[in-house]
Amino acid sequence: MSDSNIYYSDFYWNDIKVVKEHINKLISGDKNIDYLGNFIIKSNRKFEKALVLNCGNGHVEREFIKRNVINSAVGIDISEDFIKLANEKKGIMEIDYILCDINNFKFDSIDFDLLIVFAAGHHIQYLNKVFYNASRVLAKNNGMIVGFDYIGPHRNQYPYEVWESINIYNKLLPKNLQNNLVYPHLPTMLLTDPSEAIHSELLEENLKFYFDLNFTMLGGGLAYEILSHNDAAKKMNSDKTNIDYFNDQVLKILSWDLKKANEDHRFNFFASFYGFPKKSINLEIVSNRIKKEDIYEKKYPLGVNYYENTLLQYLTEELSNQRINVMHKQDYIEKLIISKKEIGKKEIYLYLKNIIRRPFLKFKLYAEILTKKALKFLNEFIK
Repeated sequence: MSDSNIYYSDFYWNDIKVVKEHINKLISGDKNIDYLGNFIIKSNRKFEKALVLNCGNGHVEREFIKRNVINSAVGIDISEDFIKLANEKKGIMEIDYILCDINNFKFDSIDFDLLIVFAAGHHIQYLNKVFYNASRVLAKNNGMIVGFDYIGPHRNQYPYEVWESINIYNKLLPKNLQNNLVYPHLPTMLLTDPSEAIHSELLEENLKFYFDLNFTMLGGGLAYEILSHNDAAKKMNSDKTNIDYFNDQVLKILSWDLKKANEDHRFNFFASFYGFPKKSINLEIVSNRIKKEDIYEKKYPLGVNYYENTLLQYLTEELSNQRINVMHKQDYIEKLIISKKEIGKKEIYLYLKNIIRRPFLKFKLYAEILTKKALKFLNEFIK
């Protein structure tokens, strides 16, 4: 993935101040102390060198250095775009960058005493191999791990009960704040970013297998989907004249979210954690885990769906596919109109007929009427 806009654009739930404060309070008990501030207090030490997995544009390691947690860092990412951007932004900070797929990285090639996993673990394909090898370097150096990550369903393919709850609570909000919810379209995700949440629901178990952790669940099962990519929420968040009303609504959503997360673990989409590598690990069990993982991953090339689709996926993907097809066709027609290409009426007619008749094959007369109306409209537009 070379386009950084995928990760550093749009609007997410934690862009909202009261959401940040809510998350901070769950982590540290204080709305003003975030996961890093909490780690500074709990670890009570300064680290020599951090290894930052899937470092992106480098904002995480820069923040760790600014807050005097580490002296230096090594960031690893598979994206040339990110590595270039991170190098440009580091200034005089002692940070080195390595262009590499984290799944193939040789962890014993460098020394580090802090492993940072910030929104990075859910992009890892070989969880056992990566965390085992990283943990052994940390164990040798009396190091620690710290992180904040998505641990929800793989590739955001939520179970029916979770998605239904999201919809129910979304509709309890005033209409001017409800999100236009669309079930995450798996084919689009596999095409645009095949590593996104690839094995996210296995992340918690793998982290706990290789590390002794303080692990804090942060919910998100309702609030994340309702508030993220929500145009109305984005507008209200920037409109300071109605900020009190907006904050009250967000706090209501967060109270629902926390209640659901406490009742059902499936509503815990995010977690914060820190701790130490396990001092002793059964090498036979680790070897079997890594071998099974290797066999499984080689069976499914990156970008392929690992799991059988659920009924909810089949239904929503069919709708999304139709929607995407319509959008593509609308885009094609708009381009024809804008460019005002000389195209025969017969060709336009046949093209529109193909577009409109496809969903209405059983209603040919209806399709013919729609085609004629569309042709008349298009002719007037081209003039």
